[in-house]
Amino acid sequence: MREWQTSSGHKAEASALQVEDGTVHLKMGNGKLVKLAMDKLVESDQKFLQKHFAIPDATEPAAGSDAKPAEGLAYPLGQMQGPVDAGGGASYFVYLPKSLKQDRPAPLIFFCAPWGAKKPGFIKGMTDVADRFGWVVALSVNSSNAHSMKKNSDFCKKSLDHLFGTLPLDEKRVHYAGHSGGGAQSYVNASFRPAYGVMPSAGYVLSGVKPRAEVVYAIGGGYDFNRYTTANAVAGFKKNGFHRISPKGHPRAANSYREDGVFWMACRYLGEQKSEHLEEAKDFERAALIWLKELQESHSMRAYSNAMVFKEYYQPEGHNGRALELLIKELEKTPDNKLYHEALHALDEFSDKYLAGSVVGSAMNRVDPKVARGTEKLRESYGHIPEIAAILDALNKKTDSLKK
Repeated sequence: MREWQTSSGHKAEASALQVEDGTVHLKMGNGKLVKLAMDKLVESDQKFLQKHFAIPDATEPAAGSDAKPAEGLAYPLGQMQGPVDAGGGASYFVYLPKSLKQDRPAPLIFFCAPWGAKKPGFIKGMTDVADRFGWVVALSVNSSNAHSMKKNSDFCKKSLDHLFGTLPLDEKRVHYAGHSGGGAQSYVNASFRPAYGVMPSAGYVLSGVKPRAEVVYAIGGGYDFNRYTTANAVAGFKKNGFHRISPKGHPRAANSYREDGVFWMACRYLGEQKSEHLEEAKDFERAALIWLKELQESHSMRAYSNAMVFKEYYQPEGHNGRALELLIKELEKTPDNKLYHEALHALDEFSDKYLAGSVVGSAMNRVDPKVARGTEKLRESYGHIPEIAAILDALNKKTDSLKK
């Protein structure tokens, strides 16, 4: 028997019988059994229980799986390879993550650049997120705006066939990405080889193309001349599409936007298929929580937004679910974190209302009064957040042109 105290100041004499899923079972002096959420107790009592019952730190993720690193593959882990000859004039660069596991088919994200790729620079910034979540990253060398859609598709088909014939990839988790014309090709690729997700940057759907994908995370610049075509494309996927607007013009998206997109797609898939990937889920949950805590130190608003994506689409349970809730609770102490996440969703809704359907095709050097009126409404709620203000400013700029 000892005295316990809740954070609200209530005290009681009781003995602790056990702690299960974050709940302490208390036996009062009169023999009555009481269940109480452990986090309702003062910190000293929580530490006492953690030590007495050997409970892991509630804020730390649970251990991952016992899966061994992949061995005997065509290419070494953690090293960019290429160009790899796929036959028929097609080639690609490829990166196998350090976290790739033996006998576990990996998700693939296949990129296309607008003017081809003599070097792998277009995907070098994606190696960290690939290592973190176990994704294979590849880049077409040949796909380019200089070629016809038919020729680009032939290059991509050959490269994809070679990748799947060479590496342990998951057919159900193919993702296509790219910038500008490469973003358009990502939709084309999803028309001949179905994707789980598409992540185009300043991308658009070409006439007659019918992409087959479950989700789309579209990235577009606020004053990009392709902002309307980007919005039109993602609007067709309704709740399964998300338009992430940046404060830039046509240059390709920052790696942080692409990392968030990969995480969003991973949460969407594994959240629905968790029961079929139990061992992978352990590793994913651990990696996600470690990453979110790192983000908490460097960019707390982004940490909160991704934590809410994790909660909404993946819904971790047990120890990791409690660790996530504690992290969210800590991040919510800074009000702007929550407002930043709300603002990203408000901008996605803004895209559907003010950008999608209003213009067909690219729109260079365009000023849009309707867009300006829409941004003023958002500025009232979120304009004090510098990153959101920069996006709203970008939406009010004259759209850029190829000359710039």
